[in-house]
Amino acid sequence: LLHFLLALFIPANTWTQLATHNDPPARSFHELAITEQGLLYVFGGCSATGRLADLWMLDLNSPAPHAWTQLPSSPDISGRGGRYSVKII
Repeated sequence: LLHFLLALFIPANTWTQLATHNDPPARSFHELAITEQGLLYVFGGCSATGRLADLWMLDLNSPAPHAWTQLPSSPDISGRGGRYSVKII
């Protein structure tokens, strides 16, 4: 599993690796969402040891290196991977 975060800067058509710390465990098949305020959320996915049910937030407006924050998880939600989200406007 890869363990880094990239940002696409569309006007320049370039990818840049973001400096972060307190990173969540590496995962694949996770769900990711970003708000208009620049808050990035990651939920669940599959790690090397199984499915995850954790929730993490990254404030992209904070100074680099950006710090990940683990948010409380519900004991009623089991680990899952391969989820998708859609923003409806």
